[in-house]
Amino acid sequence: MSVLSSCSGRHAGRVFEESLPDDLARAYRYLAALPPEVPVPLMVLQRMWASDSTEDAAETAHIFEMQGVLKTAQLADGTVWCLPSPQHLAQLRVRMPEVVVQGAGCMGAGCMVAGHHA
Repeated sequence: MSVLSSCSGRHAGRVFEESLPDDLARAYRYLAALPPEVPVPLMVLQRMWASDSTEDAAETAHIFEMQGVLKTAQLADGTVWCLPSPQHLAQLRVRMPEVVVQGAGCMGAGCMVAGHHA
């Protein structure tokens, strides 16, 4: 049974986040900076998460996909796009109203979540 499937209600996101290793919990929190129902290129998540490589970002995305946090799709041109779960985004935004996005969608000056730069 996955961590996510064993959680329900308004605390599900928090329980899920607390079950993650620190690096994945940090990446999970950064999802709160994304607009709801808008696909995001994996390259954007790689920069937002400060992943060392595309492979590291893809591994994080895969872990989140296996847990229902986001969905991924590979387009004909080979790019990978991610769509975060509306439920997870909503839970993150309720718990983290202090999320501040600086720069152009985290591509420029970087992201700041809870006072920490990505």
